[in-house]
Amino acid sequence: MTEPGDLPTQQQMRELLAATTPEELHHLLRDANDRYAYEQEFANRTSALTAPAREAAWSVLDFARRLCAHDITSGVLDSRWFTPTPHILKWLHEIDVLTSGRLVTALERLGDEQQRFASHALMDEAIAACLAPDEQTQFKDVRSLLRHGIEPRTRTERLVTNFYRTMLQVPTIATGPLTIETVVRVQRMLAAGLTESEEESTAFRQRNIPRRATVDRWPGSYTPPLAHEVRPRMDRLIEDMDTERPWVHPLVQGPMLYFSILNIRPFELSEIGLARAVFQIYMHRAGYPALQLMPISQVLLHRYRDYGRLWPAENRGDLTGFVTWALESIWDALDALRKNVDIRVAENDRLREQLRFDPKLNHRQRTILGRAIRLPGATFFIDYHRRSYGIAYSTARADLIGLVDRGYLRVRREGHAFVFSATPGLRQLVMEKSSGRASNAGTAHGRS
Repeated sequence: MTEPGDLPTQQQMRELLAATTPEELHHLLRDANDRYAYEQEFANRTSALTAPAREAAWSVLDFARRLCAHDITSGVLDSRWFTPTPHILKWLHEIDVLTSGRLVTALERLGDEQQRFASHALMDEAIAACLAPDEQTQFKDVRSLLRHGIEPRTRTERLVTNFYRTMLQVPTIATGPLTIETVVRVQRMLAAGLTESEEESTAFRQRNIPRRATVDRWPGSYTPPLAHEVRPRMDRLIEDMDTERPWVHPLVQGPMLYFSILNIRPFELSEIGLARAVFQIYMHRAGYPALQLMPISQVLLHRYRDYGRLWPAENRGDLTGFVTWALESIWDALDALRKNVDIRVAENDRLREQLRFDPKLNHRQRTILGRAIRLPGATFFIDYHRRSYGIAYSTARADLIGLVDRGYLRVRREGHAFVFSATPGLRQLVMEKSSGRASNAGTAHGRS
């Protein structure tokens, strides 16, 4: 357990009580905790006090914080703790409400399109995680490569493809325990095709890394563990993730796991995707599967400057500012995901409204068109359509042929079966036809 700091001396307390009333002192300390201030910032806020009084006030605040602190074990630092401030409690609540309520409901409203939406979200995350912003414009075809399952040709394409394919496997991997073997398995998937042998890709780091100024474009100096410390640190880190003593909220422990792996740099072949994938596995196991779809890499690009200042190396192990920053980052990413889902749901709702403009379409045909627009590449068969609605073969055939006649679908023969699929630009075609009908209806109404 983290030990509280030294209490102020009697002389310091006399100086403090002479400089402030108990009510003023209470307000000062509460404000310093609510708007979390480290020692230097606290000194700036209390510059009107004498030096002994200021030191005494800080000692009281530091003692109270450490007395109520929550310890965190992460395998990186020997002394880690945070104070559950109102901001931290607020973000924990907000994230829990969003991931278990509105976001889940919105994703369910996507219906059959949920899988496609998730796939595209993971593509965007893979590109943002593996490529710098200026690099993304140089590899515009990477998304097309992922969408069509084309084997990568360059190292950059391989990095993105490996990360994307690994993220697709997160829900499956998360059904098992999180062990050091799991970490090695993830590393093997991320490094596929990047080294001459599998042993080389999963070899734990055997060389020391000098003190660095950046971690994957993140500011703030740090000293990675020595080579002989890597495996013990990783073993301890993964073991700590399953311990209940002390229990720490998964939304706090997860980011610590992520940044701990970044700092340990466990393998000779260092991949930023390792920390992100293991973080997602941990959060999946903790009951937060929606976090897999959030655009966290894109959000962190705009928030990384605070990382070096808040990482506890300069704050005597106090992680409070860092935990607040991490939770705010997760919230921003989840909120961006929620907005993206809401936009897609609204588009689908508008589409359903547009399909109502054609009075010659029956409800079965509208369902087919909605699915064809939401799922490009979807195919339709007369017999399957017949069985789905319990209708006669002739009725099912008339439904699909009718959509062909109206230009919405096209048909081809495969053996003895007819295969129906969307015509190119189906969404735009439906919008134009529905818009035209709306205009015609308005004109007719005006003439009447």
